[in-house]
Amino acid sequence: MEKFRDELLGIDDMINSDPEVLIKNLENIIGTPVPITIDTPDELKEAAKLLGQFTNGYCYLKAAHMRFVLLTKQAKKTDKNLYEDMMLKRDALQTACDVMKQKYASVSRTASLTKEANDELRMLAKI
Repeated sequence: MEKFRDELLGIDDMINSDPEVLIKNLENIIGTPVPITIDTPDELKEAAKLLGQFTNGYCYLKAAHMRFVLLTKQAKKTDKNLYEDMMLKRDALQTACDVMKQKYASVSRTASLTKEANDELRMLAKI
């Protein structure tokens, strides 16, 4: 979670940044790897942290995206260059939201499959 907080631009910084700077920042944030398997209790704890990180990240990025939807509409009426920049930023934020959502789903599903497999093993051990 600290990585997310430390590296993410604030919404005002996003607004004032060059689209390339914002996209590189978002790439760093969404680059957090997703575990392929969750086999140990420690890995399960780490997965729980990742779920929180992805949830918080998604919510923050979605809030920023909502601001950019509005700002993009406003820029369309006033400044073509600003409008184009805002569209790039808005679309980058939407993509980052989609990635965060997918990563959450992946970790959640992997944890669920691990739990189901462990439950099945426990049931078989009782036989």
